[in-house]
Amino acid sequence: MALSMDATVQVKVDYPGITNHEAIGLSPMQDINIPSAYIRIMKVEGNKSNLAFNVEYLSNNERVAVRWFEFTPSMSGDNFIKQAYRHLKSLDEFSGAEDV
Repeated sequence: MALSMDATVQVKVDYPGITNHEAIGLSPMQDINIPSAYIRIMKVEGNKSNLAFNVEYLSNNERVAVRWFEFTPSMSGDNFIKQAYRHLKSLDEFSGAEDV
């Protein structure tokens, strides 16, 4: 199970040797565009009150970004992985995602 879509993801940018990057106008975060991103859940952890899971964004089979999300699972619903994908698709940023 995975998702596919054109994605925009914020990633942390390192500026080697520069410790005051914000003071000189360099943002520590940058948007990257990932056309036809392959998006998959790699790790799920938590309990019945809260599940956290990481999502890996791939382009041409190479990892481009990883982000964490969380939600409250249903104990009477589908397995946690299916619930996590359903949660992603409920978010605006994944509204155009297709199951692959």
